[in-house]
Amino acid sequence: MKRKLAGFLISAAMVISLLSGCGNEAADNTSAPDKSASESPAEDGGVEDEAQAGESAEPITLEFWTISLSPTFDDYFNARFEAYTADHPNVTIKWVDMPQDAINEKLSTASASGNSPDVVNLNTSQALSMVGLDALVDLNAEATEEQKSIYIQGQWEACKTGDSIWAFPWYGTPAVLAYNTELLEKAGIEAPPSTYEEALGMAEDFYNKTGSYLFMPNAYCNMLFLDGMEIISEDLTEVTWNNDENKALLNSYKELVDKGVLPKEGWGDWTTCLQLYETEKLAIISASAVSVNRVSDEAPDVAAKTEVAKPLVGKAGLSTNPLMNVVVPKASKHVTEAIDFANYITNDESQLLFCKEVAIFPSTIQASQDEFFKSDMETLLGRATAMAAESNLYSADFTIGLTNGSNYVSNINTAGNAVITNDEDMDETFAVYEQDCKDLLEEAAGN
Repeated sequence: MKRKLAGFLISAAMVISLLSGCGNEAADNTSAPDKSASESPAEDGGVEDEAQAGESAEPITLEFWTISLSPTFDDYFNARFEAYTADHPNVTIKWVDMPQDAINEKLSTASASGNSPDVVNLNTSQALSMVGLDALVDLNAEATEEQKSIYIQGQWEACKTGDSIWAFPWYGTPAVLAYNTELLEKAGIEAPPSTYEEALGMAEDFYNKTGSYLFMPNAYCNMLFLDGMEIISEDLTEVTWNNDENKALLNSYKELVDKGVLPKEGWGDWTTCLQLYETEKLAIISASAVSVNRVSDEAPDVAAKTEVAKPLVGKAGLSTNPLMNVVVPKASKHVTEAIDFANYITNDESQLLFCKEVAIFPSTIQASQDEFFKSDMETLLGRATAMAAESNLYSADFTIGLTNGSNYVSNINTAGNAVITNDEDMDETFAVYEQDCKDLLEEAAGN
């Protein structure tokens, strides 16, 4: 399996750090090179009043924006565009690539000026922020059942608010579990835990036998997501995370932190986890397949003791998977055609071909089950890749369906961290951050 390990921008919505982008920055007014795969006479968005797909053969241009993917993946995208336009000879694809920190602002500006792109690559948080501006097409309402049916359910619902779904999921980085076989053997453990609840029950005995931590707890809000706990009301109007059940969960971790058998700091922080793992002070870590492979480069002696397994899951039975998505702006002049192309660039064939270029994982059911992901079982990266493809099928990009959801999540994490790290009173601290979350709900409702 030969895939480029050069980093490109991957959404890390909540718990996995961003891999640095490798693409070029587009100039102002989306002046990145036009990657059109066919030469049609359409210019600057094509015919304004295009009819529904299949009802007209008039030439149109679909403008497709991506995040930091050019020039590294020019060959892949140009081949995909060529295949698409061969079946849609009246369509030209205009490809514009730009950095992540510019795309939302440029999308808002372009839409307001009447020059909207037709298909746009956004991470989950970015997509939801555009939902707050009423800028995206509801794909649950506008896409066909056939188009919607190809995606893994948890990933299809990543950009869901109410009954609406605002994006086709594209690619992600599902987690795997890497564990130190020697440390587990020292503690008399034959196989790593499979759930956070199981790991919590094993942590004290493991520490007493090895002097190392068994696992690093996740960020507090992610713990609640993984266990399917209440965080916000279904209609997104009430703050619900400050409750006795959620407090009891945090207390169960705090008891072990106070005994010194779980880390006090660094929850959910990949750098801290990696440092502890590579010095054998931590027995298991959850990360992407490529991140796990860093152990081979940085601590080969520890890598020789490392094996991989399914990631820890909470009571909801899911693991984390930050996603990139593809959306269709409402301001597109060719909504039906844009949905068709967005579905094409995220379908089984397109995603599997992309996965063969770079260490990412598809959001579609069929592509995730391809034997390609099991083609290298001799190396740590190969085994991690095979395991990630398996965990991909029960993974999700945990998000709050709010335009300011990242701030809501941050408040919950800060509250948990204050209790664990600073020993602040839980009731008082939670009340403060609960009010902050209520303010965010009022802010979101006003948008």
